[in-house]
Amino acid sequence: MINFNNIFKQIPNKLADKTNTSLFIVSTSIILFLFIICILSYLGFILHFPIHKTYFFVSSVSSILFLFFLNKQYMLSRKEILIETILLFSIFFISAILASLFLDNSWDGRAYHQETIILLTNGWNPVWAKPHFDLFNPIIWVEHYPKCAEILSANFSVLFNNIESGKIINYLFASSTFLLAFFTFNKFKSSKLIWNTLLAILVVLNPISIGQIRTFYIDVLVYYLFANIILTIILKEKDIIGNKMFLMLLLSQTTMLCSLKLGGIFYSIILILSYFIYLLIFKKYNSLKYFGFVIFTIISLFIVS
Repeated sequence: MINFNNIFKQIPNKLADKTNTSLFIVSTSIILFLFIICILSYLGFILHFPIHKTYFFVSSVSSILFLFFLNKQYMLSRKEILIETILLFSIFFISAILASLFLDNSWDGRAYHQETIILLTNGWNPVWAKPHFDLFNPIIWVEHYPKCAEILSANFSVLFNNIESGKIINYLFASSTFLLAFFTFNKFKSSKLIWNTLLAILVVLNPISIGQIRTFYIDVLVYYLFANIILTIILKEKDIIGNKMFLMLLLSQTTMLCSLKLGGIFYSIILILSYFIYLLIFKKYNSLKYFGFVIFTIISLFIVS
């Protein structure tokens, strides 16, 4: 018989602070990577440029530089940098395999999400042109719905020349949420490593994400960003991250949330407004002074996207 008590006793109660910080850095690097691809694509459309492989490489270099910058800020060693780089590339490699391994057989995923990705991959500019269809005509959904998820997927579809590779973003967002949740739970003094791991898994693998992660449905991405924003606010209120990191994460994640789905706009309003009310109730006036900048930047990025 397996003695689980002995197995659990051998698992350390806490994760080393430097290792835990490395997981946070990887999580934020993934978010920044996706955000930069998103913004470059939107700006490209406005300037009459279709989606191009260049966006992926510019975003990759930017996220790697960001990773090195954070390591310098947190005074981590070369060993931690190496571990983070290996973990980052492993997550991307495994995500690419999983995305290609499972075919999307869902209705929405193929009826209009995939149609949008195919059009974007073939050079459609949603800012300056209407979509053209030869057979099935889902123009209402393709033309009028927000397109952050499809634009991100199209970038990977262009890169790998494979429509299914667009689902990489599902696994990247899932990895970011898991690492951010795990990092957050490890910062609570009374928590233990085994329970932190199980809780982080539960945060990522809820019924919606299990059902949609193999498809081009976008509700799972809305959930991951919603969860990430809540975790980011918790980290800020616990003084675990500073103002600059908080603003970067809040702005990038809120912009993508607004651009994923029409409902994402209202979720963002609920989150920001709730946090604003919380700061007022607890008289945290120092944090309130950033709110004008946050609202202005979110609105500006939302208009661009």
